[in-house]
Amino acid sequence: MQSKSLFDKAKLTNPAIYLLKPYNDLELLYSIELAIESCYQQTSSMSLVDNTALMSPDFLFIKRKKSVKKVNVSSINYVEVKEKYCSLSCDDGVYLIKLSLSKLKEMLSNPNFKQVHRNYLVNIKSIKELFFEDNLIILEDDSKIPFSERYKNAFIKNNTIFR
Repeated sequence: MQSKSLFDKAKLTNPAIYLLKPYNDLELLYSIELAIESCYQQTSSMSLVDNTALMSPDFLFIKRKKSVKKVNVSSINYVEVKEKYCSLSCDDGVYLIKLSLSKLKEMLSNPNFKQVHRNYLVNIKSIKELFFEDNLIILEDDSKIPFSERYKNAFIKNNTIFR
């Protein structure tokens, strides 16, 4: 049993949440979620994404079943929109967040992510080969991403090396 004096001392540190032992896994998960949301409300550097993810410029916390997974933005190879969800293909797996591709691109505001098709964003650091005539991008993990004419022309125009 924890004492009131210990709780009062803890309050002086302005914690985002306070847990009493023993706790269960669900209580811990909810407490972490509240702490992350509390952090989001205190700083403009993080954004809540439809209660499925919390995003900062360098990483995302994404709900996945009963856990919250930290995903580094740099580990995202590409993003594909599927209906109302964006599928993030990362080095360590695939994650879904409920968000439009244009909104995700805006929130990422990372120059390494280029839209190459109406349904795809690609991390240019993950590109292995470009086949302009075939409208195809091959990534380091051998994923094949379509390159639409519209976005290909903008890509070439904005990158003098390809002209």
